[in-house]
Amino acid sequence: MDQKLYEIKKAKLTGNEVVIQHNDLIDAPRILNMQEQKLFMFLISKIKPEDREFFTFRVTVDEFAKAVGVNNTKNTYRDLQEISKRLMSRVITIHLPEKKIITQTNILDYIDYHYGKGYADIRLSHKLSPYLLGLKREFTQYKLSQITRLSSLYAARIYEMLKKQEIFGKRTFFIDDLRKKLSINSSQYQRINNFKKKVLDIAKREIDEKTDLKIDFKFIKAGRKIAAVEFNIVSKDEKTEKQKGLYCINNEKNPKQIKEIMKFGYSALQAMDMLDFVDNSDAEKAINAVKSQIKKGNVKNPKAMIKTALKEKWHDDKKIETKIKKEVKKVPNPIKRRTGFMKIFEYLFRKEPFT
Repeated sequence: MDQKLYEIKKAKLTGNEVVIQHNDLIDAPRILNMQEQKLFMFLISKIKPEDREFFTFRVTVDEFAKAVGVNNTKNTYRDLQEISKRLMSRVITIHLPEKKIITQTNILDYIDYHYGKGYADIRLSHKLSPYLLGLKREFTQYKLSQITRLSSLYAARIYEMLKKQEIFGKRTFFIDDLRKKLSINSSQYQRINNFKKKVLDIAKREIDEKTDLKIDFKFIKAGRKIAAVEFNIVSKDEKTEKQKGLYCINNEKNPKQIKEIMKFGYSALQAMDMLDFVDNSDAEKAINAVKSQIKKGNVKNPKAMIKTALKEKWHDDKKIETKIKKEVKKVPNPIKRRTGFMKIFEYLFRKEPFT
């Protein structure tokens, strides 16, 4: 028997808890109700930055009641059993396209209920450790109280996903992708008006009233069909607003250039990595060069081209066009049709990336 299973820490709710998750975990679809989500976030908030392994957390009925927002009555121990048992059966799906891996894991490794003692010992799944322990990059953090104030699960999940992009002020989702991330099945809110009323409007109202963010959203059409939703994100915290500017200054990065590169489908971190060996002037010229080639119809893979352009510090249009002609065999140009998806791609190039 693994002795580590017996390293137990008491999980007390102090009001100062901070939830820190890897961004891949934030975006991972999970089917939870609001109480399960709150219990999951409560357990994550008990992990310390210096921890290098998961501990077993001892959760009393008192702390459980405060964490998930239930009345502490004679039935609270039963509620703890039922909610944690359901959480034990839940599966999270984490997509890692760059590694060509899809990880599916339970949220909890095990639960020990202690009858007559008023507590349970709960341990998070070891498969979640890369997304919760020793995080130094690509993570998001927020106060647990931001989630516990909310009553809508959709508001809680949208808050998390927008908090991830807070520093950039925008995030855009294809509607189908957002539905998957929120675990909304195909039979729910099929009409966009219902989706707006039951999901987006409620989430906006709760996030605006109860959290440190203020959001707005608008729909993006592809032809006659609404294909995506763009969120605008504003922090209510003046310190955070100032940090948005300082973030890039301290890292000697140009925030506008980061956003431009993200439009090609890269994450903020990837964009910053690509700018590591390019000064602002060369980066701007390379980005403009690629934009110019896109307008001229010379680009089949914009994402690959921007990476090459930054690496090779592209400046001169004529030299670039000569290079492209050498590398790409001439083929008859097909008749271009502006389909709905082409319109979305054009919007994608002008605005923030779809995620």
